[in-house]
Amino acid sequence: MTNVSAVTNHFPSAEEGFTTTLSSTISAGATTVGVNSLSGYTTGEVATFIVAPTVASEKQVFTGVVDTAGLQLTNVVWTTGTNQTHAAGTTVVDYVTATHQSQTSKGILVQHNQDGTHGAVTATSVASSGAVSGTTGTFTSNITEKGATLATMRDELGYDYVASGGIWSGDAYGSTRNASMTALVCYINGKRVSASAVTARAFTASKDTYVDVDDSGTISYTEVANNAASPSLSANSIRIAIVVSGGSSIASAYSINQGRVSTNTNNLYLPTAISGTPSPGCSDIQDSNGILIHPTDPLRKLVCSRSRAAANNTGAPGGTSVAWNGMSGLVFQAEPNTNYLFHMNEPALSGYSTAGVMIWELYLATAANTYTTTVNEESKVLNLNDGVNFQIPFNSGSYSGKTFLNIKIRSAVLAGTTSMNTDTTRTGVYQIKKA
Repeated sequence: MTNVSAVTNHFPSAEEGFTTTLSSTISAGATTVGVNSLSGYTTGEVATFIVAPTVASEKQVFTGVVDTAGLQLTNVVWTTGTNQTHAAGTTVVDYVTATHQSQTSKGILVQHNQDGTHGAVTATSVASSGAVSGTTGTFTSNITEKGATLATMRDELGYDYVASGGIWSGDAYGSTRNASMTALVCYINGKRVSASAVTARAFTASKDTYVDVDDSGTISYTEVANNAASPSLSANSIRIAIVVSGGSSIASAYSINQGRVSTNTNNLYLPTAISGTPSPGCSDIQDSNGILIHPTDPLRKLVCSRSRAAANNTGAPGGTSVAWNGMSGLVFQAEPNTNYLFHMNEPALSGYSTAGVMIWELYLATAANTYTTTVNEESKVLNLNDGVNFQIPFNSGSYSGKTFLNIKIRSAVLAGTTSMNTDTTRTGVYQIKKA
């Protein structure tokens, strides 16, 4: 009975009338068979031969891979007859046998059904001249369209972002320095990345811990002193949290910064006085390098947001430009030649005795409190104790990477110091958005 269960090469070549003899004696079940001729065959072809075709007690069928240089067949599998020794000089022929048919049928059925339709397809590549349709499919590697992978196209269409999870919370606010994180799914360079949940991680006392995830799903923790300048973000990574710990505990939910915008002094996320950020103290959704924390928008329309932590005063403008000390500047990751909108909302200004026009001037620079490149200005008529809410468009020009948008004011009418008020229901919020 023919048995092709061990056969892995299913499609033999055939040579009409081929006959040869064994070049040496072979043992029972030999995996290499030497012959005196392989005329008509090419190295690498699969062949199926009969040994001792006219001797019923010795007749066997085998299949193997042709090696013309060595005059042998390798990777031999015996399919019919009783395994036994065959002497040198025994006849070997290529006749059509049940093995030919069985191994071909087995090969076809690897990816076909008995009715001739395709079953599961495993292929090194698939080319189609027509439409390919289906209801489900799984790809374990990159899909390429016109030379670009799906990951590349996703990366070109959007920014790195958190798709779901990655939410940190203290295990016992005010009591311990332990915190836990939910499972995370994010996209980095267009690649879908997942990270497992974290349970009861103990954070070091009196540190700001920057939590990052790279494109392999590895979570890293970088510690700096409270309010120290932010560490750089490693390549192929996303920043998902800043965890602020005191001497003995994580004080409250506001000690974990995950890029949420604060609107009043009751919900200021720490740290609010990071070294290297423009004064005064603020609750920020980005670090001191302008890197967004836990970004969730793949289009990244909001690139910077600062919420003033306390009331402040600005210099008296008179007729000259002075720094807007209540929010002297914002730091963000600029893209060159890109249109942005600066949005300012100050709910309650006071300190001036007459109505008049106030002009806000915007400058781009590579450092805080530096007024290198004027990009735009906006004028507003202020009545007594008015607030202001406006947007100013600007273009980044050649600025790229860590960039400061610094602010000045001037007024020919208003004199004296302007106070920017804040309380538990309101505070000044300053933002930079993609236009």
